[in-house]
Amino acid sequence: MVILSEKEHEQVWATATFNEEGLMTRLEYTKWRTIPDPRPGKRPSYHMTKWECRFSEYQEQERGMWVPLHVERGMVPWGSFRGKDGDDDGFLLDYRADRVALEYEFHD
Repeated sequence: MVILSEKEHEQVWATATFNEEGLMTRLEYTKWRTIPDPRPGKRPSYHMTKWECRFSEYQEQERGMWVPLHVERGMVPWGSFRGKDGDDDGFLLDYRADRVALEYEFHD
């Protein structure tokens, strides 16, 4: 279990999935999502959504640290939204980063 903090007062519990080499490949969590009401003067509604971060294409960096070079984050709708070939899990991509430049600062 991993605790993510988006705001100082808010914590989100996440479940991490690792592959056979011990590298994290997925981080799953749920959080509230605000849905604005388009009608004037109406309050927004809220509902829980399932989110995932997916990691791949790991490369060894300084001091033996392995870092994913491909990262995706998105929402997974509740229920089944499989495509016609059965391989679409309904993942709605929100963010993607490929081969980003990283800087490290190590503290002993």
